[in-house]
Amino acid sequence: MQIIALNSTKWHNMVMLQIIALVLIAGFSGIYFLQDKLIFYPQKLSKDHQFHFPAKFKESWWEVDKGVKIHGLHFFPKQESNEVILYFHGNAGSLDSWGNVGVELSRLGYHVIVIDYRGYGKSGGSVAPKSLLSDALKIYDIVAKTFAPENVIIYGRSIGTPMATHLASQRKCSKVVLETPFDTLSSLLSVHYPIVPKFFLRYHFNNIDRIKDIKAPILIVHGTADQIIPYEIGKTVAEKLTEKDSFITVENGGHNNLSNFEAYWQGLKGFLLKD
Repeated sequence: MQIIALNSTKWHNMVMLQIIALVLIAGFSGIYFLQDKLIFYPQKLSKDHQFHFPAKFKESWWEVDKGVKIHGLHFFPKQESNEVILYFHGNAGSLDSWGNVGVELSRLGYHVIVIDYRGYGKSGGSVAPKSLLSDALKIYDIVAKTFAPENVIIYGRSIGTPMATHLASQRKCSKVVLETPFDTLSSLLSVHYPIVPKFFLRYHFNNIDRIKDIKAPILIVHGTADQIIPYEIGKTVAEKLTEKDSFITVENGGHNNLSNFEAYWQGLKGFLLKD
């Protein structure tokens, strides 16, 4: 009887381990196939949606693939300017809220073009790793027909930073701004989902590898109270900067409120005006 009980215990433990393994595999598989929904939070807008912003702007469309158009807003400065900021926004929302960035930056005297990624706002298609990077190149090439490459400022925020670094590493521009950047998406995964193996990631965004190929001056700005992309990760990216580049620390700045701090605006203006 004692031997039977021992074997029963071993059998029970083995079954429990198998169940745990199956649960983990199912959970990780779900993360693999549903990670778009863990990374991207798009807001869809109807084609007839009306935008309302306290600045002059127009809607623009760019065909990036057959039948797929990217939607964007072009904000105009009050004074004449031949410089443009091409802005890649964060992972949530749409131009209905991100358009306010265009209003603020255009007040500095620049044209500002803010785009919605595939699957966001009025843009067609759906989010995919390769399309995010290839679309950025295609839109730049169209914008560069109106604005000289040496007058294009590439700006990426949060999940928009890999689009910005990828683009700036392959196209000419005057300056690059990275707001709340991460080094690699896998290190960010370790912060928020530490038990998930890194090989489950389908997105391999890597700002570290791209920065070394960017010839234009780079500004990185990061807040010390950022709970989405921790400040230490921003510092890791900043370690790859050279003498031509700048790093601004916004004390007590979070992930979504850096524009509320004077240090952000002082640093941004100083960088953009620097020859």
